[in-house]
Amino acid sequence: MANALTGTVLYSSAFLMELKLGFLFVLFSFVPIWMAFANLLPKGQNDGAVLREVSQSLLARKLLFQQLEMAQLIEGKVPFADLPDTYFESINDAQYQKTFLIDYFFMVAYARALDGLEFEEADSLLQAFSANRPVEESVYWPVYMLESLFCDVLFGRLADAEEKYIQIQAQPLLKRHWFGNRRIRASYAFFCLVDVEATKKLLEQEQAAAMDPTPETDANIELRLYRWLKSYFEN
Repeated sequence: MANALTGTVLYSSAFLMELKLGFLFVLFSFVPIWMAFANLLPKGQNDGAVLREVSQSLLARKLLFQQLEMAQLIEGKVPFADLPDTYFESINDAQYQKTFLIDYFFMVAYARALDGLEFEEADSLLQAFSANRPVEESVYWPVYMLESLFCDVLFGRLADAEEKYIQIQAQPLLKRHWFGNRRIRASYAFFCLVDVEATKKLLEQEQAAAMDPTPETDANIELRLYRWLKSYFEN
């Protein structure tokens, strides 16, 4: 909508300008209009795909409205633990697992489990996600890969973790996410590589973020996990 509105304003304003300037406005209007048009074409999990999904399924419409409600609560910095349990009932319902809109609920439920340091529950959620959904087609594929590696090293599935590490390093998108998450890198260094010095170094780099007095909700989770991992070195 923003792209369409921007393109329309630029195109309409062109007729109020001098010829050369108006011509530039017309040219510039094509970019946002094309982006809006492309986004409406159903592809992957873009807006067009969402519109098609909710127009064909009552279950998908229910999930979309719940997703919008939950996203509003999260943006309002409501703690994950305070999110209503009713939002996550659909995760275990097979009929909801036919739509890609359920992927968001798996990810929020996973974050909720991490927030409470419920690692077994978090691991179980990721395994259910990969068992019931085509995770490689999901927009949350990079998140799944990194977080499943995190769970693998915690529960001693080191061969699986090493295999995922190789896969992550071979794909630029996954590799970019990897370098953006020191908590997972530190966990891999400590539990899988048993490299204490590398782990300490990564934890020290995280110190500035840990000192932030007003972290966002997601940062709260990382802070809690950071403190949990650092506790291994306090004794």
